[in-house]
Amino acid sequence: MAARSGERAFVLLGLLHQGFHAYAESLPSAVRHEWEKVAGRFDEIVFDQPLAHTAALVSGALNIDLRRVPDPVCAAARRTANAAAAAGWIGSAKRNVETFSSGRTYPIHPTVLPAVVRFFARFGQHERSLFGFLLSTEPFGIQSFSNRPIDPGTWYDLSEFYDYVRAVFGHKLAGASYRNQWLRILETIDATDDLSPLAERLLKAIGVLNLLDADDLAANQPALVAAFAPKKEREVEAALKELMEAGLVFRRGQHGTFRLWPNSSVDLEGAFQTASRALGPLASVADGLLPYLDREPLLARRHYVESGTMRYFEVRYAKIDALSKVAAKETDADGLVVIVLPDGEADRAAAIEASASPLFAERRDVVLGIPKPLRSLAVELQDLKRWRWVAENTPELSGDAYALAEATRQSAAVHRALNAKAAKLVGTQGAAVLETDWFLAGKKVALPKRGGASALLSEICDGLYPQSPLIANELLNRNSLSSAAAAARMRLIEGLFTSGDKPFFGMDAEKAPPEKSMYLSVLQKGGIHVPDGHGMKIVEPETKVDVLRLRPALGAILAKIERAHGGRVSVAEILAELKGRPFGVRAGVAPLLLAILLQTRGHELAVYEHGTFLHRMRAADFLRLTKSPATFEIQHCLVEGIRIEVFNHLASAFAEGVADDRRPDLLDVVRPLCQFAAQLPESTRRSTALSGAAIAVRDALLSAREPVVLLFQDLPQACGIGKFDPGDAPNASIVTGFVTSLQDAIGEMRGAYPALLERIVASVSESIGEDKKTFDRAKLAARAARVTLAAREPRLRTFALRLRDLGLSEETWAEALASYVVSKPPARWIPGDETRFCEEISALAELFKKVEAAAFGGGGDMPNPMAVRLNLTRGDGVDLVRVIEPRLKEDAATAELFGVFNNLLPKDQQARIDVLARMLWSELGGKHEAGADVINAVQPANSRAAQ
Repeated sequence: MAARSGERAFVLLGLLHQGFHAYAESLPSAVRHEWEKVAGRFDEIVFDQPLAHTAALVSGALNIDLRRVPDPVCAAARRTANAAAAAGWIGSAKRNVETFSSGRTYPIHPTVLPAVVRFFARFGQHERSLFGFLLSTEPFGIQSFSNRPIDPGTWYDLSEFYDYVRAVFGHKLAGASYRNQWLRILETIDATDDLSPLAERLLKAIGVLNLLDADDLAANQPALVAAFAPKKEREVEAALKELMEAGLVFRRGQHGTFRLWPNSSVDLEGAFQTASRALGPLASVADGLLPYLDREPLLARRHYVESGTMRYFEVRYAKIDALSKVAAKETDADGLVVIVLPDGEADRAAAIEASASPLFAERRDVVLGIPKPLRSLAVELQDLKRWRWVAENTPELSGDAYALAEATRQSAAVHRALNAKAAKLVGTQGAAVLETDWFLAGKKVALPKRGGASALLSEICDGLYPQSPLIANELLNRNSLSSAAAAARMRLIEGLFTSGDKPFFGMDAEKAPPEKSMYLSVLQKGGIHVPDGHGMKIVEPETKVDVLRLRPALGAILAKIERAHGGRVSVAEILAELKGRPFGVRAGVAPLLLAILLQTRGHELAVYEHGTFLHRMRAADFLRLTKSPATFEIQHCLVEGIRIEVFNHLASAFAEGVADDRRPDLLDVVRPLCQFAAQLPESTRRSTALSGAAIAVRDALLSAREPVVLLFQDLPQACGIGKFDPGDAPNASIVTGFVTSLQDAIGEMRGAYPALLERIVASVSESIGEDKKTFDRAKLAARAARVTLAAREPRLRTFALRLRDLGLSEETWAEALASYVVSKPPARWIPGDETRFCEEISALAELFKKVEAAAFGGGGDMPNPMAVRLNLTRGDGVDLVRVIEPRLKEDAATAELFGVFNNLLPKDQQARIDVLARMLWSELGGKHEAGADVINAVQPANSRAAQ
């Protein structure tokens, strides 16, 4: 939104409780990277209110009239402020001490305010809870305490604040994730009796500080003495001793922090000493520090904001003896930040010397950081290793939850101390960046005053990728697309190939699918999809208006293909070149750039998959390309020598759909020819009835692998001409003969299927008894309609129904009839199916004529269902045929006659059939004597008399 706001900038201001990174600290690394991309769009203005400012707010809220404050109280205020400053709780700045020592915050003890601010930041609502504490009538609050008389010894200290926390926040603390610690504190304090008043107040103060568990508010002896000033130090020490002797507080850690918890059966101090002896002295800080260092990648933020491409550098740490190995290891990041971990000055000097070696001097993508020696971290690192040894090697901890929690707490505290100290010496954030010497390409570099390490990386990326596309689309401009973004990109590419003439590729202008944002940010803004006189078209951006800097990457793709001089170039190699310098194109963008080039240069670029030429690039093909680019190749088609003359003749004959503003190219001829061959019916593609030249041309087109080889070698050889080499002398007659032969072969293939349908019709008319020269479908349909009435056999009836259908065109009627007879459409016939059709149609036609003769032999339009067609065939092939219509009535006399005749016949079935056959043969006019001539007694369909 801000990027498109034009001259009048749109500014988005957000007020956050924490920095951007703090919101994503607990999220996975991938999500944090996404959050960093959002953070990169904003300039952070950190508002960290000092304690003095908070004290001023408190002073204003209390509105103390210093003229009415007794001098002894003011003197006590100065003593308490100095004690708090000495403990490090309010800082050492003069302004802080003056604010608290002036008495303006009376009766709040100076050590209470840091704890109050920390408590409300963690468990409350910051200043809102603070002012409720100051001005409300909540129990144990400031307003309640203010009823006490003014006295130098009357202060609202940490013990008073404990009572307030318990009364107002106790129910919240008991139900939160830290309830175990709070309930332990309650249990310890509530179980006390017979303590002196000061010891009881000290116990409550320690309880509050244990609850906060902050490193800078530790409950050690100096802090507790300051917390109860102006009481004398010896009084506080005596009260602490009383608590320790009662087993209520325990001194833990090297800093002597006091903790509340019941007696433990584990001697942690003894275990710690055992760990010291077991581990021995620390040999190397670098070895021990490696597991605890932050390895978050560094983002080149400014470069990302300006280019739209998020580039990051992997952070690696290395000891001086492993520096070369660590730096040489491959990375998927855009660069490396290698930080040396020197134990001493000798290691640091060796690292500075290594920065000038070829490994670093010849690489512009590797930044070498050399911090100060790290021996100052030895104490914290050794303590951390010891506490971890205690946790891992003290079995008694498993049965003592309190001791285990304390060991864990001590380990965490030392870890925090180590991180805090290490952050000032080594790393990529905060003060460590300024304390580190940075080297790039063998030379020491200074960090930019604004932006630190991120600004340096942005400068490096500007130099490494000066021709990177400027695409501000987070869905697309990345290496790993989400499934939704990948699908949106494929829909966009599909529109690029199929709907380039439509605005928005046919997308609804009122809707906003993800592919539309890609369209707007790349194709429309980049000048790829532009209007022309009739609609829209896909073009390459002009140099002068290449606002997205797409031409360098597009030009690099084309140049790489042209450098092959007609050879094939793997798509994987093209994508690898785009990924490298100086382009740095992300994997999500590269396929879209390739699709743009294939669309604008499709007439000169041939695409191959597994070595096979794709005569037409579709979205489905491109989807396979994105998934497996190594199986695809691209070729630039060149024409020279005599081939130019051949091509010109072929273009005149076959080139289709060439725009008026350009000359035909090689693929303008190859694509129509290959598409013609691919669209041929299967019967034509497999036919053996074509001429030899047509078959050779057909096979060459169907097996084409390279456009140049197809046009100038395979097709000429198929036409009997021979191949055309670039060095051959011009010969117009040979070229003309080749083109003519090719046109004849194409014409023969184009007419093969219609000729097949004509032969089908001729075969039907001949078999059915019609004159094929004067074939009349209407007359045949009338005959078929009559047969339909009489036919009961399913196959014959269906055949007759097909014959009588006058609603179909000649071709469709022939296809339907042939499909029924052979059970396969004629377009899919293979050699032999036509012969089978002729045989099947002859048998069906013969049955058709027989039924027609039997049912309609007596004339009329209605068939006689009781008529019988009798056909006797003798072994020598002589046929006797008679259509017999019943003459006898179905009455008692007929039945009696039938019974008499039946009784005269032999009882054996075979003998009865023999007698009946002889009688029928004799009655039909034949003679059964051996050797006698037999008359062919086949009757015509319309005759009822025997010959």
